[in-house]
Amino acid sequence: MIDTKFLDKLMSALPVSAWSPTPMLGRYFSIGKRFIPYCSEYALMEARFLVEIEWVLMYSEKVEGECVPEGERDKLMGLRNAFSPEIYQNIKKHEKICNHDVKSVEFAIGNLFAENGLERLIPFIHIGLTSEDTNNLAYAILWKRIIWEQILPAEKQLIDKLAFLTEKWAGIPMLAYTHGQAATPTTLGKELAVFVDRLARIYNDLRKIEIEGKLNGATGNHAALRVAHPHINWEDVSKQFVEERIGVKWRRISTQVEPHDFIYKIMTNIAHFASIVRKLDTDLWFYNALKMIKQRVVAGEVGSSTMPHKVNPIMLENSEGHIKLLIGEIFGFVMGLMESRMQRDLSDSCMQRYPGEALMKFCKALEQTTKFLDKIDPDRRLLLAQLKSNWQVLAEAIQTCLRAMGVRDAYNRLKSLTRGKEINREDIMEFVLKSELHDDPIYDDTFAELTPQQYTGYACNQAVDTANAWFAGEYFT
Repeated sequence: MIDTKFLDKLMSALPVSAWSPTPMLGRYFSIGKRFIPYCSEYALMEARFLVEIEWVLMYSEKVEGECVPEGERDKLMGLRNAFSPEIYQNIKKHEKICNHDVKSVEFAIGNLFAENGLERLIPFIHIGLTSEDTNNLAYAILWKRIIWEQILPAEKQLIDKLAFLTEKWAGIPMLAYTHGQAATPTTLGKELAVFVDRLARIYNDLRKIEIEGKLNGATGNHAALRVAHPHINWEDVSKQFVEERIGVKWRRISTQVEPHDFIYKIMTNIAHFASIVRKLDTDLWFYNALKMIKQRVVAGEVGSSTMPHKVNPIMLENSEGHIKLLIGEIFGFVMGLMESRMQRDLSDSCMQRYPGEALMKFCKALEQTTKFLDKIDPDRRLLLAQLKSNWQVLAEAIQTCLRAMGVRDAYNRLKSLTRGKEINREDIMEFVLKSELHDDPIYDDTFAELTPQQYTGYACNQAVDTANAWFAGEYFT
């Protein structure tokens, strides 16, 4: 049995971070609390309240025009931002009786109107609307805020850090690995630039997704308002209200339900971004394991409870773990959200309350990866040593130059020299001197000087150009 007295005592004695059943309001409360203004019941009620007040304003203006008393309009406008804990509690009090959250908002606003001398307008509250009109616009308000105030800033912070290191490390040569084996050298900056480029594109896609909303009545046809006021074009009123009063893109046609297509786009975009970050995490993890990069030691930190020497990449692993969780949550969420039987069912109602869990995990993952980037440095000596011990990577360049000269068996000759073998500079020079390359002064001079650390193509330029493109805003279209 649950000891409710103990729970009450625990909840009153300790902060929410100690007893919350979700880590996002517990261990990771620093992230979780940032989402309270967007994903909480209080935030949803506040957004519903705003939609309902705005609709009374719009309705009275369209129906009564200049007949609306100026003082009445001023009072209404003053109430738009009047939501408070007291109003919230009043809503919940009504909900206990009627068991309908949106209708409870209507009742609470009616009480507020009565207190402020606006009794005449009480019949106008929620007039011509269905609860989904209020709900979808309230959620649209919250989605717009959370994307622009939390998600995009978190993504930008990570890309900014990556772009900074991309430019800083643009010219640091390193051995590349394909299939886990030594491959054509690259630079550390260029490998980070790949992630800058990928993430920047997804970031820009998210910025362009339009938040949508609808206001069209019980089954989407404006039927009740058209009967009540046939002389008014309610489609025009709906468009004006959604785009000018609420600030999102108007959806002209729907069933009773706004179909949530924009939410699908947002969440799958976030899943895409997160998947790329997970790839970044695992690459950095391997670079760290191979000692190509190293973490700066922070005084007081502990890497292992039993092995004092450990400096573990726990931030990367934490990020990866959160991403594994959120990816599953996102696709379960969006697939369920897209379903609604006939003109309306309520299966999406509870689901719309849950994306915050995945979004909080997303921001936590990005925070952890960004923090890891803040505390790493390349081990230049080791990177150089790895290159100097892998002269076989020049085989690609040599056979390509021979083929450019028309030599047919160039690939096989280099394969015989290098495949599965460790060779050094002397082996390379001996091959060049005995090959057709020695007959070409340009190639002969090239391979007399070329080293693995110099064999990086345009990598440095690619890194610098990518970082500059990000900082110059060239990805934003």
